[in-house]
Amino acid sequence: RDESYKDDRIVQLSGLSGHTMLLTEKGNCFGCGNNYNYQLTGALPRTTDTPTVGTPRLLLKRSLLDIKQVACGCKHSVILTRDGDVYTMGLNSHGQLGLGEDRYEAHFPTMVEDVDNVAKICAGK
Repeated sequence: RDESYKDDRIVQLSGLSGHTMLLTEKGNCFGCGNNYNYQLTGALPRTTDTPTVGTPRLLLKRSLLDIKQVACGCKHSVILTRDGDVYTMGLNSHGQLGLGEDRYEAHFPTMVEDVDNVAKICAGK
C-alpha cells in the first residue's frame, strides 16, 4: 500500500459491472476490479490471464489531469476535468466512448473532441 495518499480523502465513488473508480479530495483517481477492456487504463498491468485489479490502485495523479468527476460504464469509464473536458477509456464496441466507431478500445484516457464546457457526466450499460 502506498502511504503517500493516506491523508487524501475519497470524495466520489463510481462503480458498475465489475469495476470501481474513486476520486480523492486532492484530485487523484484510483480504481479496482475488472480491467479486461482497459476501463481502468492501460497504466495498470493487464494480461489475458489476470485482467482484474484486486485492490484500489492509483490510475491518474492530479498532475496529469485535474479531475472533477469520474463515472463507470459497463466496460468503459468516463472522466470529467475541472476545465469541462471529457476523457473516456475502455470498450468502444457501440461508440460509447465518443471517439468514433472505427476504434474498438481506448487503452488510456482519450479526450473526446468537440465536447467542452461539460458540467456533469454519467455512464451506463
